[in-house]
Formats: sequence, C-alpha cells, structure tokens
Amino acid sequence: MNATAAGATVPRILLVEDDPLLCDAMMTYLNLDGFHCQSVGSLAGFRAFQASGQTVDVVVFDRGLPDGDGLDAIGPLCSVSPDLAVVIVSGNGAVEQRIEGLSRGADMYLTKPVDLAELSIVLKKLSRRAHEKQTGSWQLDETGWRLIGPAGTAVTLTMREQIALKLVMAEPGLPVNRDKLAKAWGFDPRIYDFRRMESMLRRLRNKCRDELGCALPLVTIYGFGFVFEKRGSTNHFKTVPAASAQRRLA
Repeated sequence: MNATAAGATVPRILLVEDDPLLCDAMMTYLNLDGFHCQSVGSLAGFRAFQASGQTVDVVVFDRGLPDGDGLDAIGPLCSVSPDLAVVIVSGNGAVEQRIEGLSRGADMYLTKPVDLAELSIVLKKLSRRAHEKQTGSWQLDETGWRLIGPAGTAVTLTMREQIALKLVMAEPGLPVNRDKLAKAWGFDPRIYDFRRMESMLRRLRNKCRDELGCALPLVTIYGFGFVFEKRGSTNHFKTVPAASAQRRLA
C-alpha cells in the first residue's frame, strides 16, 4: 500500500463498473480525495484482478454488469476474503433490493446517481474498518519507533529497520526489490554489499523472535529482495502515522 504525506495508509479501492463516464468520474474524484482507485468493467475483469494477486480494501460493485449481477460475486468473495468490505451501487434502489444486497453480504447499498462525497465518506470508513478488523495484525508505530506484534507486545526499531518494514508492509504479499531498499537507506545499489542488508534483516527477525515470541513474516527472495508474507487472505496491516523524531542508524 502507498502512504499519504501524513504517513497514513492509502485506502485501496476497486470499482467494478461498466459505465465508462460514471467510472471515470468516480475514479477521478476518489483518487483526488486520497484513495488508490482501480477499475474493471465486468465480472470477468474482476475475476482476472483477483487472479493477479492484487489486493484492495473495498470493492464497489455495479449490479448491471455486461456478464452478470455484481451481487452474485459477493458470496464467493466474502467466503475467500471475509474481512474485505463490499459496496453495491445500483440504479435500483427499491427497499427489497437494498435488503437483498445487505443480506447477501454487502456492507453498504448506494443508489445511483451516487453522490461522490457520500461515496468517499463510506469508503473511508469501510477501509479503516478493513484494516482494523484483523486484531492480530502487525502494526508499525513510526512515532514510537516500534513494531507491534500480533499479541500486542512491541520491539524497538532502528531507523533502517523501520524504513525496511515500512516498505515491505506497504504491500503485504508483494516483493520489494533490494535495490529500492538500498536507495531508501541512502546507498548506491551498484556498489552496496547486499550481504549487509541480509545480515541486518536477519538480526531483525531474531529480535522479533526473542522479544515478541513469534516469527516475523519477512521472507527473503534470493537475488531479488524481500516480501512481508500475508498469513491468509484476511490479513491486513496497519501503519501508525509518523511524527518528527531523532533518527537512529542501524
């Protein structure tokens, strides 16, 4: 996940909408309002997005898609990713339709034409809930220079440890190239000895094991980089906003 200037996690949204004008309007508004928003125009496109391994916090489904009803995708989706939030946007706002949508797993049912400001507020609340719903998540407390483990205990971090964790926890499950991490530490990857990087991250793993009593899910991809491993499809990660502080070197 990306981060805002304030250090907070950017909510990730997928729009499943086949009306190009409406989709473009929603995408433009939401991206300007601080979201990372992507879109597909059909259920087939949604399934392809899922197969790609990309993750989001909220999916917004239209009901009248060219290859089916967006409502039909909610059940299978929630069975795989129960912490994922779902919003239905439909031109049919009859009470019985709204009740059906909510009873089948939608967190919110909005009627077209959608007020974009209202949609934004709904998505912000659902995104925040999606990140906080997994109570056993790892948390990066940038203000306190700490990594908080699933049990709620914390370990103190050096500057380079915190930079490394912020990069890999931003997109759990997606690898971070070691060159990117070296640059984030202020080194030239062309001349940097990556054995030093692996040694530092090994010490971080050992510190978490000894002080938190559990394994840090930070995995080395030999010759490429590192990945913060997702523990099942329901795992989410929360970054606590940073404040100005004295930087400490590893």
